[in-house]
Amino acid sequence: MEKGYLGSLDCAAVLEQVMRRLTAESRKYRATDLENPVLYFEATEAKGKVEAMPFIVLKSRGCSWKLKHGGCTMCGYNFDSTLGDPVSESQLLHQLSIGLKRAVRVRPTIIAVTPAGSFFDPEELPREVAFKIADAVRKLGSLRVLYVESRPEYVLQAAEDSFLDELLDRLKPLELSVGIGLESADDFVRNCIIHKGVSLRIVEKAVKALQERGVHTVLYTLLKPAFLTEREAVEDSISSVKWAASRADRVVLFPLRVYPYTLNWLLWRKGEYRTPWLWSLVEVLERLAPWELEKLIVTGWGTPPPTRLQAYNCSECTSAVKQILKRWNASRDPSYIKEAKNLSCSCVDEWRRELQQKSGCAREKIEVALSELGLFEVAR
Repeated sequence: MEKGYLGSLDCAAVLEQVMRRLTAESRKYRATDLENPVLYFEATEAKGKVEAMPFIVLKSRGCSWKLKHGGCTMCGYNFDSTLGDPVSESQLLHQLSIGLKRAVRVRPTIIAVTPAGSFFDPEELPREVAFKIADAVRKLGSLRVLYVESRPEYVLQAAEDSFLDELLDRLKPLELSVGIGLESADDFVRNCIIHKGVSLRIVEKAVKALQERGVHTVLYTLLKPAFLTEREAVEDSISSVKWAASRADRVVLFPLRVYPYTLNWLLWRKGEYRTPWLWSLVEVLERLAPWELEKLIVTGWGTPPPTRLQAYNCSECTSAVKQILKRWNASRDPSYIKEAKNLSCSCVDEWRRELQQKSGCAREKIEVALSELGLFEVAR
């Protein structure tokens, strides 16, 4: 893990203690209904066309990184897991059955089935359950691709112990697509702000291991992690998408939302964090090369549940900008980016002023923010 320091303190160690505390406080909201999975539909691209992909999240014991180290600072998956309480194989398979019955109504060509953490983590999803997922989706007539998500270290583990090869054989003739959270190509942002605990080298090795086996790869990137100014967020997002696009088959850009019991949520409640401007998203898209845009899908800026905050402008133009960006997402027509950029609204000036905000020292901003929240002493 790349390290940064707040004075004499290891930045990652500070955030680990903070995230452990938040995880403990969120336990009262952990998943208790283990009969039904989480099911929603997400825009994705399959065979050159954008379609609504059923996304089935199995309520598992949860992400091992979260359970052992507190998790990532922005992640809201604690509400889709039991946070360590046991979940039986039969419960996971029952959720799968319920989810598939609902998902097949739209006759998808691609479907996502993944636990609340990592598909390839055997502590979270037993290997036999993974095989049975492959068997179940293979029987769906319209399906061509199974999409799963995983941290990169578990992808490498699955490749090394031959589980990945066995899964691919079990899944034939369907294809496998795997999403990995890069989040940011900047080591400090990824590990000392997001608290991901993963090096670029591990991400790159995981992508290579998948591509060597003919697996379609997806890298997730973020727009505006905590402690970054609006300008820093734009530049970080652009560099991260470029890094990801040069390696993966598909890149997903996720303008950050605010989920309860995350560090971003605490900062937002204190007025220390604002989700990204939609103008910033437009700026990112405008500055990417055409071939990079061809690989990109933007998600996370649609209409979320009321408990979540998302990217926005002012009340006058937010809806209009979103609609234009949705049309770009569906068509990849660059004229929509130009249309969004040329949209006139008084809040553009406010956004531009925020872009001029001085950066300052990120480590100092983290220390000050955690001190004001009464969290800095937790790690001492």
